[in-house]
Amino acid sequence: GVSDDRLMPNSDIVLGASDGTNSFIHDRYAFARAEPPIDPIQNIGRASVDRADGITTMTFNRLRSASENLDISLDPDRFFLFAYSGFATFSAMPPTASFHGPGLTRRAPSQERIHIPTFRECSAAPQPIDIQCSVTPNAEMTLYS
Repeated sequence: GVSDDRLMPNSDIVLGASDGTNSFIHDRYAFARAEPPIDPIQNIGRASVDRADGITTMTFNRLRSASENLDISLDPDRFFLFAYSGFATFSAMPPTASFHGPGLTRRAPSQERIHIPTFRECSAAPQPIDIQCSVTPNAEMTLYS
């Protein structure tokens, strides 16, 4: 997720899950500390979520600017939120995800605001931006601008 204050309420969220067979990924907005509802306008592209060897990988494209009122612009720099664990119900329409757990045991906000380079700031090839959460050995996320 993307946040102004490292907290879940009022954050732009991409939520996804996979059990290795079924998967989903949605653009959402967290109004409170509860499962964020799905945005009526999905502003992520090339979205996929995969699970292999106990690691879930979400990949998606998103514009830097806010394209509707439930998106948070990536200018200026923002805090990034990463939560993991919980359970997904794939048979529900739309699919749902359970609470990831209390405290910092299953969530990792960035300690500092993250800068996503503009196209002009990047060299000829896109530069990966790695955000690694050290809460557990498997809690890591890589974002590509």
